[in-house]
Amino acid sequence: MPAGFSRYILISFVLSLLCASFAGLAASKGILVLSPTFRYGPLLFFFLLSCALHYYLLRSTEGRPQRFVTAFMGVQALKMFVHLLVMTIVGFVFPAIAVHFIILYAVYYLLFTVVETTSLMRLFLKK
Repeated sequence: MPAGFSRYILISFVLSLLCASFAGLAASKGILVLSPTFRYGPLLFFFLLSCALHYYLLRSTEGRPQRFVTAFMGVQALKMFVHLLVMTIVGFVFPAIAVHFIILYAVYYLLFTVVETTSLMRLFLKK
């Protein structure tokens, strides 16, 4: 297992729990009008996808530095495309909840991207 991966899993899990708590609180206050599936399902997707991509990026740091740069840019582009595709599909299939879902999904995307990038930066600063 690459160095720093288990720490990233823990941080990502805690972030998922915090996001779930805030989404549940927003739903209980009537701010967020989404079923639990649309509130918490994306969190599981984000957690699994970000852990898999983070593992891949950590593995790409072994060897040539150019390999990591190429892998990082490719992963970020692929990740953005997949998430935009999910938001578009949900927005067209479920138009009644589209606005709430897209806003919540965009917040999840931003938080997980910041955590992933920060984790990678800290790893490189230690080297």
